[in-house]
Amino acid sequence: MKPEIGIQLRHRYDQLPAGLKHFMLYLSLFPKGYRINKKRLLYRWIAEGIVTDLKQGESLLELFESYLNELVAKELVELDNVDNDGCTTCQVPGTMHNFLMSDAISQGFACLVGSTATSSSYGGGDSKLAHLLSIHGNNPAAGLEGKDMSYLRSLSLFDPQDHHKLLDRLAEFTQLRMLDLEGCTAVEDRHVKLLCGLVQLRYLSFNGTDITMIPDEIGGLENLQKLSVNGTCLSCWALSLCSISLTRARTPAVAHSLGIG
Repeated sequence: MKPEIGIQLRHRYDQLPAGLKHFMLYLSLFPKGYRINKKRLLYRWIAEGIVTDLKQGESLLELFESYLNELVAKELVELDNVDNDGCTTCQVPGTMHNFLMSDAISQGFACLVGSTATSSSYGGGDSKLAHLLSIHGNNPAAGLEGKDMSYLRSLSLFDPQDHHKLLDRLAEFTQLRMLDLEGCTAVEDRHVKLLCGLVQLRYLSFNGTDITMIPDEIGGLENLQKLSVNGTCLSCWALSLCSISLTRARTPAVAHSLGIG
């Protein structure tokens, strides 16, 4: 990135309110050029619990829409019409994404690992302090083995095909609130069972994976707000049992608000 471009991006970013800055940094968790489904982004963002500027009487959905609309108006985020499922998607322009990745790591906001990320290993720079970990691409994540990640609150895997060792450790990540495994071809049924003790989970996505079962114990995740299983190998019968298990574990009001799909 040319120095003058970096200065311009820094100026535009610094003019944003604190809440919008955090929202922008959160977008760096997605790979460069990645088209982000708006609903997926909304549920993830809510589950992370990083909102600090919600006004009295304002809903999280209203704040989310206002953030996104303002960033689109400022040409910091591009809004696409629809994806393959008919849902609106958005993405961050390339130069701005490079800037955000660098800032997210230097501020200790997130650790980004992978072929398209700025950092190449877990714990690079100040990212060892980050509670949000995102692995981009399908290359093995250097430096992850042996690291204490029990304090992680957020883990995103973007189609890594060679991370069985990391997935085998899921039961250790006891503070996880958000786990996004969409499109991760390494996920197996045995990994699903490891998640049943992660009681802090609020968002869990298996979209586009090859899982064939959801254990009844998943109903014990009382904080779970969104479970996504689109494009999996789950049968209609398994989906029905999963829905019943989750509903029985909650009050009617909470069960009604839980999204499955």
